Amino acid sequence: LIFSGLGTAACSSALGLWAAGFFIVLCSSPFSTLRKVIASRDSSSIFAPMTAAQCVNGALWSAYGFFSIGDVFVWGPNFVSLLLGLAQLALKLLFPSKA
Repeated sequence: LIFSGLGTAACSSALGLWAAGFFIVLCSSPFSTLRKVIASRDSSSIFAPMTAAQCVNGALWSAYGFFSIGDVFVWGPNFVSLLLGLAQLALKLLFPSKA
Protein backbone atom coordinates (compact mmCIF):
# COMPACT_ATOMS: atom_id res chain seq x y z
CA LEU A 1 0.00 0.00 0.00
CA ILE A 2 2.93 2.32 0.54
CA PHE A 3 3.82 2.43 -3.14
CA SER A 4 0.29 2.08 -4.49
CA GLY A 5 -0.30 5.79 -4.87
CA LEU A 6 -3.58 5.55 -3.00
CA GLY A 7 -4.63 8.33 -0.68
CA THR A 8 -4.67 8.08 3.08
CA ALA A 9 -8.41 7.34 3.22
CA ALA A 10 -8.15 4.55 0.63
CA CYS A 11 -5.18 2.97 2.43
CA SER A 12 -7.04 3.21 5.73
CA SER A 13 -10.09 1.50 4.21
CA ALA A 14 -7.97 -1.24 2.64
CA LEU A 15 -6.19 -1.97 5.91
CA GLY A 16 -9.49 -1.86 7.81
CA LEU A 17 -11.06 -4.41 5.47
CA TRP A 18 -8.00 -6.64 5.68
CA ALA A 19 -7.91 -6.52 9.48
CA ALA A 20 -11.68 -7.03 9.78
CA GLY A 21 -11.53 -10.08 7.53
CA PHE A 22 -8.74 -11.70 9.50
CA PHE A 23 -10.46 -10.93 12.80
CA ILE A 24 -13.68 -12.60 11.63
CA VAL A 25 -11.70 -15.66 10.52
CA LEU A 26 -10.02 -15.76 13.94
CA CYS A 27 -13.33 -15.52 15.80
CA SER A 28 -14.95 -18.20 13.66
CA SER A 29 -12.10 -20.70 14.05
CA PRO A 30 -13.87 -22.65 16.86
CA PHE A 31 -16.50 -23.57 14.26
CA SER A 32 -13.94 -25.84 12.63
CA THR A 33 -15.31 -28.54 14.96
CA LEU A 34 -18.96 -27.73 14.19
CA ARG A 35 -19.59 -30.93 12.22
CA LYS A 36 -18.04 -33.01 15.02
CA VAL A 37 -20.12 -31.24 17.70
CA ILE A 38 -23.39 -31.83 15.85
CA ALA A 39 -22.60 -35.41 14.80
CA SER A 40 -21.50 -36.52 18.26
CA ARG A 41 -23.91 -34.20 20.12
CA ASP A 42 -20.94 -33.34 22.35
CA SER A 43 -19.59 -29.80 22.70
CA SER A 44 -16.48 -30.67 24.69
CA SER A 45 -14.34 -29.27 21.85
CA ILE A 46 -15.75 -25.77 22.51
CA PHE A 47 -14.00 -24.06 25.44
CA ALA A 48 -16.77 -22.23 27.32
CA PRO A 49 -14.64 -19.61 29.16
CA MET A 50 -13.02 -18.47 25.92
CA THR A 51 -16.40 -18.33 24.20
CA ALA A 52 -17.84 -16.25 27.05
CA ALA A 53 -14.84 -13.92 26.85
CA GLN A 54 -15.39 -13.61 23.09
CA CYS A 55 -19.01 -12.56 23.71
CA VAL A 56 -18.05 -9.94 26.30
CA ASN A 57 -15.23 -8.64 24.11
CA GLY A 58 -17.48 -8.45 21.06
CA ALA A 59 -20.26 -6.69 22.96
CA LEU A 60 -17.99 -4.07 24.54
CA TRP A 61 -16.02 -3.26 21.39
CA SER A 62 -19.22 -3.17 19.33
CA ALA A 63 -20.79 -0.69 21.74
CA TYR A 64 -17.65 1.45 21.81
CA GLY A 65 -17.21 1.37 18.05
CA PHE A 66 -20.84 2.18 17.33
CA PHE A 67 -21.75 4.67 20.05
CA SER A 68 -18.43 6.39 20.82
CA ILE A 69 -16.43 6.60 17.62
CA GLY A 70 -18.88 5.47 14.91
CA ASP A 71 -16.25 3.37 13.13
CA VAL A 72 -17.61 0.44 11.14
CA PHE A 73 -14.16 -1.19 11.15
CA VAL A 74 -14.42 -1.39 14.94
CA TRP A 75 -18.06 -2.26 15.57
CA GLY A 76 -18.67 -4.37 12.44
CA PRO A 77 -16.23 -7.24 13.00
CA ASN A 78 -16.81 -7.16 16.74
CA PHE A 79 -20.55 -7.49 16.26
CA VAL A 80 -19.93 -10.51 14.03
CA SER A 81 -17.65 -11.84 16.78
CA LEU A 82 -20.46 -11.38 19.32
CA LEU A 83 -22.90 -13.28 17.10
CA LEU A 84 -20.41 -16.10 16.53
CA GLY A 85 -19.75 -16.31 20.26
CA LEU A 86 -23.46 -16.48 21.01
CA ALA A 87 -23.85 -19.24 18.43
CA GLN A 88 -21.05 -21.19 20.13
CA LEU A 89 -22.69 -20.72 23.52
CA ALA A 90 -25.96 -21.96 22.04
CA LEU A 91 -24.18 -25.10 20.80
CA LYS A 92 -22.69 -25.52 24.27
CA LEU A 93 -26.19 -25.40 25.78
CA LEU A 94 -27.82 -27.61 23.13
CA PHE A 95 -25.12 -30.28 23.19
CA PRO A 96 -23.56 -30.40 26.68
CA SER A 97 -20.11 -31.90 27.11
CA LYS A 98 -20.20 -35.63 27.73
CA ALA A 99 -16.74 -35.86 29.26
